[in-house]
Amino acid sequence: MSNFSIFCYKPKPYAMNILNSWKSEDDEADWMPYNYKPRSGKSIKESELQYSNRVKFSLANAILNNIRSLAKISFVKYNKGRKSGYNTAVGLFLTNAIRGDYPNLEVNFSAIELSKGTLPGLDKWEFSFNNNTALLTWNSQSETRKAHDDDSVYLIILNLSEEPIIQVIDDALRGDEKIDFTKFNTKKADYVAWACVTNRDNTNSSNTHFLGYFKTGI
Repeated sequence: MSNFSIFCYKPKPYAMNILNSWKSEDDEADWMPYNYKPRSGKSIKESELQYSNRVKFSLANAILNNIRSLAKISFVKYNKGRKSGYNTAVGLFLTNAIRGDYPNLEVNFSAIELSKGTLPGLDKWEFSFNNNTALLTWNSQSETRKAHDDDSVYLIILNLSEEPIIQVIDDALRGDEKIDFTKFNTKKADYVAWACVTNRDNTNSSNTHFLGYFKTGI
């Protein structure tokens, strides 16, 4: 039985296939409640605000922890001194993608940045989910605008129905013009997906493409 879903998320018309498509944090429809259960409770010495901020930081790490290796190259221009690319990703998450006070937290997944740079992103990309396969396609751009066929393309998927674990799929080059991923379990689950590109010598990266939401086990 086909479990077809494409873009539960409805992006703004101008944001479908362009670089910086994550920039929709001002749209109230992009914010959703996030029921996060921190591992530790409030200490006696903490104020409510201090505890809420600690929970936000904990959530940022819970969501982003699996991109630590990727962040070294997807934020390569931000790996300076004591501030790592991963720390940059966490800081941007806390600034742009989470709001409210614990336990009433909201997350804007379209505002999460998993890469940042000046490398051209994916041209004319399309993302869909059908028959348990997530498919991302794009135009290779034929070695134009500093985009090369041997640039690496990453598909990043987060399961929203379980503990927040991001999975990075990194076996594609820009010249392949597609990534298809089928290794999903059969349970009903909600997912969110992003993509980014890094160059051949890991000295630059694209900004983040927010691809949208999809469901499995429908």
